[in-house]
Amino acid sequence: MPVYVDDNGTMVLRPSLVQTYMPVNINDFINEIEIRSNNGAGNTLELYSTTITLSQQSLVEVIYQMGVGITTYNRQPVTDGAARMYRGWFTVNNGVRLGLDTGTYTNNPDNSDPNGDGIPTYASGLYFLGGSGFVQLPPGTHTIRVYGLGFGGEFGYTMTYGGGNGDNFQIIVHR
Repeated sequence: MPVYVDDNGTMVLRPSLVQTYMPVNINDFINEIEIRSNNGAGNTLELYSTTITLSQQSLVEVIYQMGVGITTYNRQPVTDGAARMYRGWFTVNNGVRLGLDTGTYTNNPDNSDPNGDGIPTYASGLYFLGGSGFVQLPPGTHTIRVYGLGFGGEFGYTMTYGGGNGDNFQIIVHR
């Protein structure tokens, strides 16, 4: 424990002035959650929520990484060439969007037959979103929420958030 000198010149033992700790560190924090639309309309869902309690004013860092699987509304591979957008972010106490990240996926295998064998080749699987941000918070209890959004223009989609290896959510308190 460090030694400090108070206003009277007395040496006192006190905890470190800089304290950093990680109250939340969760792997695979989202059980598979689907965001769907049969007509491509944008839909947003809360994917995860947690609270932290601070004893003093602190700089709080939030970091997330999550996989997103992208298919048609009927859960088939996307093969129509139309773009699908997927997005993630978090809020603190229902405030502004922080850590915003966006991806876009499109696929038209009719134009992708590199082997000339009549079998189209296309990418599929999980695509990852990741974001982070800082916010200064007063003492008290604060709620952090993670959101996902899907959008397909006029084309249906199913965005499956989470459920894969590599999803991670962390909160780091700096003070």
